[in-house]
Order: sequence, then structure tokens, then C-alpha cells
Amino acid sequence: MDIQTPSRIQLIDITASLNTEIARVGIETGMAMVYSPHTTTAIIINENEPGITEDILKLLNLMVPPERYAHDLINNNARSHLQAVVLGNNVCMPVENGELAERLFRGTGWSKEPQACGADRRYGVRETGQT
Repeated sequence: MDIQTPSRIQLIDITASLNTEIARVGIETGMAMVYSPHTTTAIIINENEPGITEDILKLLNLMVPPERYAHDLINNNARSHLQAVVLGNNVCMPVENGELAERLFRGTGWSKEPQACGADRRYGVRETGQT
């Protein structure tokens, strides 16, 4: 599955895309693992409520401030790698009645900070369960 990210760093709710993939596969009950094979992106689970996106981005900025890092000598994206390490590259969540269990799962974010905006990124979904 691909996702377009127009900003250098952002959180995007991909819940609807994940539910579409789960429906395509036909899993009624089970688990879905979502992962990013890119080392400058992350997958998170959090509430999709007003202010939380800004708070998460503020926290990331505090944890990995904009400065020069050793890896920047190669391709100037060390901060992206470090932010992805902080957040993680995969999540697992229950699937019930053919979709993500909403009472446990509210929003999945996609965080990235590539050298150029508008990059396409791929993410994977692996489902296991009963059809």
C-alpha cells in the first residue's frame, strides 16, 4: 500500500486505508500488523483528537531537535531516522467484525521527514485470522 506525504513531517490517519485492506483480504476476526519498511518513517497508534497531532510533533521536536547529526554527512536525513527510531516502525492491532477494533484503535499515524516533500512511501499490512 502506498501513501503520499506532502509535508516534511506529519501524522496522517490511515485507519480507513487499513480497513479497506482488511476487507479486501476478508479477515473477520484476527490480527493486523502494519509496518513501514522505510527507515525514515514510523507507524503509531493514538487517538485522533484535536491537539494530539501538534503535541506529538512537539514531543518529537524536543526529543530529536533540529541540529546537525553525524549521519547528515551522508544524505542530510539523520533526524528523520532518529525520529522513526523513537516512534517505531510497526504496530499490531485486533481485527473484529472485518475491521480494526475501534474501541482499541483510534488512529494510525505516518511520520516522516524526508529530504524532499511529496515522497511516496509504501507500508505493509499482514493479516492473520478467520475469514
